[in-house]
Amino acid sequence: MIEDDRSFGEPEGPEDSIPVDGIVYYEAPEEPPTVVTLERSDYVALFIAALETIFLPLVILGVSLFVVGILLGVLG
Repeated sequence: MIEDDRSFGEPEGPEDSIPVDGIVYYEAPEEPPTVVTLERSDYVALFIAALETIFLPLVILGVSLFVVGILLGVLG
């Protein structure tokens, strides 16, 4: 038999008491909002990442169409 150290007796004080609905509510401590400051290099990096995300598929499509056009021009 496994022994358990937990006590299943009556609550000892108000901090151990169980409310009527069976849920114990705790208020979360409020944290002050943090302000993130970006430097110029951060803005440049975000701009480059946005360009890569938006225009990279278009560049790949354009290069592939150019290659197909060259191949069709040579073969046709």
